[in-house]
Amino acid sequence: MAWALVAHLEADPQHTWRTRDALHGLTQALPDVRRLADDSPAGEVRAAALSLLDGDDASDGQARHDVRRFVRSLDDPHEAVRYEAVLGLERWVEANGSLPPDSEHARAGLAALTANPSPRLRQAATGLLEALDSGPGI
Repeated sequence: MAWALVAHLEADPQHTWRTRDALHGLTQALPDVRRLADDSPAGEVRAAALSLLDGDDASDGQARHDVRRFVRSLDDPHEAVRYEAVLGLERWVEANGSLPPDSEHARAGLAALTANPSPRLRQAATGLLEALDSGPGI
């Protein structure tokens, strides 16, 4: 069932977010979801895929790759992708107390997004930077 939902996520733009909701928690779909987060030509699909990644376990090697996806996606041309990337980094910080090591690019990307025209993106980036600057307990 997971593979069919992943295929539907990419095939039907009218139902991207409903399909995303159906995929939530289906760990067997994660390899294909990661592929979509990296390679889908559709911004909404990449955003939905990023929202399904659970980059909050520092001991999970795949989570570390997911965090790198979030950082790379801060520069995506689509607002929804950048927004989901910030939320993914926020989940990581909530679980681990800070950004991962060697995350200067993440801080720079977040700082750039604080001036973004999108109110939700600007607010999310500003909130995450403020939480990082205030220390643990986000």
